[in-house]
Amino acid sequence: MQLPDNRLIIGTTNAAMLVEVADRFATKGTLTSKVLDADQITNWGRIRWNATVPTGTKLTITTRSGNVENDESDAWEAWSPETDATSPQQILSTNARFLQYRLTFETTIPDATPTLRSVEITRIDPNRAR
Repeated sequence: MQLPDNRLIIGTTNAAMLVEVADRFATKGTLTSKVLDADQITNWGRIRWNATVPTGTKLTITTRSGNVENDESDAWEAWSPETDATSPQQILSTNARFLQYRLTFETTIPDATPTLRSVEITRIDPNRAR
């Protein structure tokens, strides 16, 4: 639906909501990863990404871990503090089987935004009996 001031509003399903489509970037947005499964309790290492962060924009990351796959369970730890995503960071979450990360994109410039191309997470698996 186009509004009188030329803004465009669309409806979505799964989850149902109204979204404004604009000719500029939002000032803030987040991306939450799917649950990552290490298949066993593991020591989470560093997180790296390939991203462009123009002047006037910001990209931050936070992680959390748990030992149940359901990311809505109370068994998951709280999100770690937000850290600047301009260089690789040690994952602050505790050793666990599952991990999630959340990226926050921010801009103070309507025509610029951080651009994320990839994320790489390292881990150290404990020795297993053969």
